[in-house]
Amino acid sequence: AHPRNAFALAAILTDKAHPATIVLDDPMLSMAWNQLGAQQSLDEFIAGRYLSDKRYDSPRGALVQEMLQGNYTVRVSTMILSEELSRIAAANGVQIRVRQCRNLEVKELESGNFIFIGGVGANPWVQAIQKNLAFEHVVDPANRRRYFEPRAPRDGEPQRFESAGTEGPGQ
Repeated sequence: AHPRNAFALAAILTDKAHPATIVLDDPMLSMAWNQLGAQQSLDEFIAGRYLSDKRYDSPRGALVQEMLQGNYTVRVSTMILSEELSRIAAANGVQIRVRQCRNLEVKELESGNFIFIGGVGANPWVQAIQKNLAFEHVVDPANRRRYFEPRAPRDGEPQRFESAGTEGPGQ
């Protein structure tokens, strides 16, 4: 099988006038949301409130909190994807910057092009972007569920698209 071209990213990866910033996801954030029982808003995330919540009082919670405070975690698949995007951009003369989602600052979003890797659970910046999409990806850590809700469901379309997870049949 041959890798598919990144058609949707062509405008970003060929725009020599603007640097492209790849914003990496962080799988530890999904663990934090599970520990806290809810995903925090983007404002709470930016303020760093997920780092000092009292719900980290269990042994597992203490471990998650310590890992969040002193480390940044990236999936191997994210690194491979970032490397490929960087290679394509370099071949087109486009400057690439890489930022970890927990280090990105709002003022950085004022200029340039951005590629956000990961979903709402592992990259909270996606919350702000998905407001412009036809579907919202919802993460419910308290019930360990993830689903998509159409913003304007058509007649006969379900109000929610949800998978049964890794076990059993799903939609």
